[in-house]
Amino acid sequence: MKLSVIIPAAAGREKNLQLVLTALRQQTYPARFFEVVVASDSPVREALPLKQVAENFLAKHQGSFVRDERKGRPDGGGHARNAGAKAAKHDFFVFIDSDVVLQPNALSYYVEDWTNMANRIVAGLYHWLPPMEVTQEDVETRIEELLAGELEPRAVDAVSHNVGLDGRRGFFKKCGPDKRFAAYQRFLGCLTGNLGVPRKIFEDVGGFREDLPGGVDGAFGMEVYRAGYTCSYDYRIIGGHLYHPRDVEHIVEHSEDMRQKLNESYHSDQSWMGRNISVGD
Repeated sequence: MKLSVIIPAAAGREKNLQLVLTALRQQTYPARFFEVVVASDSPVREALPLKQVAENFLAKHQGSFVRDERKGRPDGGGHARNAGAKAAKHDFFVFIDSDVVLQPNALSYYVEDWTNMANRIVAGLYHWLPPMEVTQEDVETRIEELLAGELEPRAVDAVSHNVGLDGRRGFFKKCGPDKRFAAYQRFLGCLTGNLGVPRKIFEDVGGFREDLPGGVDGAFGMEVYRAGYTCSYDYRIIGGHLYHPRDVEHIVEHSEDMRQKLNESYHSDQSWMGRNISVGD
């Protein structure tokens, strides 16, 4: 089975992208069976450092660097992911963020799941790593210890937030990778930082929305739910979210617009995951 690993990358994430690509180089799934597509929607000049990091990796691995400038669209990540999917050559997509390092067996587990049942979404775990300065050597030689939180933290100057194990892990472990979740709340767990999507499903639901400043994951999950597809969660597919401070100003500025658009699209009763969306939720 051939995969297209699609990585949306924003300007300024060059160091993290290097670590993400290093983790892909450590995959047990044979390199000849997957390509890597790095997609940026940043302006030409700002995207040059990303392009250099990507092309250094792609000199020894199949794939491509794609730049498709956003030009005024909300920055929710949907545009870059769609551009990467458009450039992808294979029929099974694995979306990871430019700050998520995959455990070495991750791609092998995706293939195993799709071999058993090809026409479904597969979601992997998404752990926030502690604030630390992760090096390329850590990813190359100590990634299991890194993901397990066993490396000695090297403090960085950042405010702590969102550090800890994936909050969805409870029903991951309870239900396993071959179960279907019918309740729409589960589909909101389609976090695009570590998500497998067959091309057929991706094209059928129209890809990711590009009119949202956030919440693209949940919106995509809702479209998958509406279309009647299966969404499975595999707790063996582990991704570690490299620590970085969040753009709080962007979140505050766009959060109300995001909530309003999601409610209008999916919830006539103004509810989201069984509760009202309001400031502070």
